[in-house]
Amino acid sequence: MDLGFVCMTWKYHSPHEHRYNFLEDNENFCRYADSEPKPWCYTINSDVRWGHCTIPMCIFSKC
Repeated sequence: MDLGFVCMTWKYHSPHEHRYNFLEDNENFCRYADSEPKPWCYTINSDVRWGHCTIPMCIFSKC
């Protein structure tokens, strides 16, 4: 799926500093990290801080 951007790995704080500490999370998955209506992530593009992700909702733990 092409989101138009690549998500930054959550355990890193570069190129965008953030307050979320998923230190063990070596993945760049989209998350509901706050009260946003859609999952999102920080991007690896220093000009684009974050973006919403187009991913299917999980139903009964199946995604």
